[in-house]
Amino acid sequence: MKNFNIHFLLLLIILFFSEAKAAVTSVVLTPATPDTMSNGHGYYLAGNQYSFQINVIDPAATSWTDITDVRLQIPDGVNILIIADISAGGVPSAVVSSGNVTITMDATDISGTWNNFTLRYRVTFRWDTAGSPWAASRNIVASVNGSPITDTKAVSYGVVSSFRVLNFAQDGVASDGYVNPYRTNFNVTGTLIYDIPGGGISDAIPSDAAHITGSELYINNTATGLTNGSTNPVSYTVTSAISIPTPPTVTAWRVRITGPNVPAGGEISTNSLTIVNDEVEILDVEIVGGGGRTISGAPSRVEYRSFNVAGTQIRVTARMRYGLTGVIGNTTVRVRDVLDGIDYDIVIPNGNTTGVLAITGGHPTTPGIGGTNSHAYQVTNIFGGATDSEQNAVARIFQPGNGFGNFTTIWWDNQDPPGVNGSAFTSGPSHSTTATTLTINWGALASSHPDLDFDTYKVYYREQGSSIWTIIDRTTSSYASLGTMSTNTVLIEGLKPFASYEYLVSAVDIFGNEVALADRLSPSTLPATSPALVTITLTDGITSYSDSAFNGDPDPVTNLRLRKSAIRADFVVITAGAVPSSVELLLANNSSDVAGDHGSGTTDLITDLPPGDIYTIPCQYMGPNKWTAFIPSEHPLMTTGNTVRFIIKATYNTGVSYFDHDSEGELPPGNPADSEWRFYIYEEPKFTPWPVRVLNNVITDKDPVAYPAYYLTDDAYVTITVYDIKGRVVSVLLDSSFRKAGQNIKEQGWRGTNKYNKKLGIGLYYIHFKAKRVSDGKVILDSFQKVVVAK
Repeated sequence: MKNFNIHFLLLLIILFFSEAKAAVTSVVLTPATPDTMSNGHGYYLAGNQYSFQINVIDPAATSWTDITDVRLQIPDGVNILIIADISAGGVPSAVVSSGNVTITMDATDISGTWNNFTLRYRVTFRWDTAGSPWAASRNIVASVNGSPITDTKAVSYGVVSSFRVLNFAQDGVASDGYVNPYRTNFNVTGTLIYDIPGGGISDAIPSDAAHITGSELYINNTATGLTNGSTNPVSYTVTSAISIPTPPTVTAWRVRITGPNVPAGGEISTNSLTIVNDEVEILDVEIVGGGGRTISGAPSRVEYRSFNVAGTQIRVTARMRYGLTGVIGNTTVRVRDVLDGIDYDIVIPNGNTTGVLAITGGHPTTPGIGGTNSHAYQVTNIFGGATDSEQNAVARIFQPGNGFGNFTTIWWDNQDPPGVNGSAFTSGPSHSTTATTLTINWGALASSHPDLDFDTYKVYYREQGSSIWTIIDRTTSSYASLGTMSTNTVLIEGLKPFASYEYLVSAVDIFGNEVALADRLSPSTLPATSPALVTITLTDGITSYSDSAFNGDPDPVTNLRLRKSAIRADFVVITAGAVPSSVELLLANNSSDVAGDHGSGTTDLITDLPPGDIYTIPCQYMGPNKWTAFIPSEHPLMTTGNTVRFIIKATYNTGVSYFDHDSEGELPPGNPADSEWRFYIYEEPKFTPWPVRVLNNVITDKDPVAYPAYYLTDDAYVTITVYDIKGRVVSVLLDSSFRKAGQNIKEQGWRGTNKYNKKLGIGLYYIHFKAKRVSDGKVILDSFQKVVVAK
């Protein structure tokens, strides 16, 4: 029974297949042979046609219509599937089901009968076929729809659907990959080859219409209009009409081809050839070294140098204009001395931005001794490096720092002192004196070329009969103004009263060339110091007036205005004889003075006023020749809108002298009524009470003192105590000390030390302010403020 079942099953299978429409018994694939390339591997190449054959045997077929869908599958990046059908009349046709290839099949591509026939697939690979790299033993498969019988052939191949340019190059000015906007023509050349690893010249795309109908040079995937037909190798002449972008755009050449198997947009080479279109720009042309002076900087530099001082150099700063990098390749910048036609070639090394070259004097136009002339230096050419030799005109040299075509000018000095030789000074001198000072005046030198190398006026002076000159210039303390060319006066202090002095006024330039002795100024009459000197400084604590403010007896209402505050008057009283034993101020209301002295009264001399109209304030002796007086704000004359006048009374053992502002220039007994000191009280002082605070509440080595500051509404006894973070007393700054009300108070301060004057550690501390009113003991101030000891 068991054997019977098996036999019955086999019978059913045989009957099933005998009932099928057709019974394919054999499928045989003959694959096309790939082209062997220079790297030894086989490839199916875009533009080439390959013949694949499939033989099918179907003994049961009774017509061509029994045969459907004879399939060819070729592995690729996207697998290629081609399906062929045969018409009832025996004419085959094929379609591409997947992948991008061109299939050709007609009546000539079939042979045999429907029981045993062979189909030929003429497959042309395209430039838009997916493509794939070479691989060993890839399975190409033939099959027939409805039949389990297939044929697989292992073929080692790759599919090439791209190309690159071999020996892609540019010649002439572009041979290094760099051009500039002023370039001449150059050629871009190369050979179009299939893009395979290690490809060589033998892998070139054939120069025929079946492969290439035309090629065009592209820049950054944009057409240039430069074409080459179907010729391979290719060559394109790039003229100045072709626009090449500048950095930061990255620019490269590519080649685009057209042909019968090329997609509508053409095929672009996989590789590119970089081209950089840039130029050198000059940021600055400086003159360095050799001492001298810079009169003005870029864009039109002006310098002074000496033919007799070595070390002068030209320093050029440059970069790539668009790439903003150092120069590409060793680049030479030519700077021309326009006057003499001498060229200086400054080399800037590759990748750098500066180059330096020594420049020398001794030019054909060197002025004679005692002369100065100007030389203009201009960049006229840039060559070498990426710029080739095409930035060879001023108009092609961009100078954002120095300006197109601008010059750097050097005034070359040849032992030429300031001023016009033979008459350096056009006017002067004149002079005036006090008991201890000498003021010298002269006509300032002209502040213009060729004398802007001026360094300082030099003044020589000595007491008559002395053999030693004292010299002052801009380097002398308090005489920096002598280094300014427009200065026309100098005040010499500390002289002896009642003495005659000689002096000379000279000038020197930065190279040490001094006005000739014969051209220096000297007085026709020697100045003599007067027998007495009185000077004053007057201040309300905010506004101050020095002695010169009272020159000419100016209107005090508009020129000498002070606040209603304690007025401090500091005097220097020098006499050739005895020293006064006492000095006093004699004050009066200015309204008592005569009209010519800003008053409305009839009494010119203060001492002629009734005793009740004269106020005396003693002066305190502060040191040799120095006296100080304070006019309190509560003084009867100190009212807003009032003008006060005063003179000085000096008492000697031998008698009394009176001084006003100009008494030092008057012969005894003088006139102390023609130039009194005056001031006008124009407002009450504005007072803003301070809040309780610590000025500088972070103690460091740089700022080592913290200052307690506060304001009191009433007279009070003040205690100021310092606590550490744990509340322990570390220092007592004030202990019930009396302080006056109505004023801002700043104490002497705390230096971060304890009561033994030992430095405390870093940390947070508290200063406690406590004030008890004097009148009733009530606490009117109680505040803690933080202080940090940082070092």
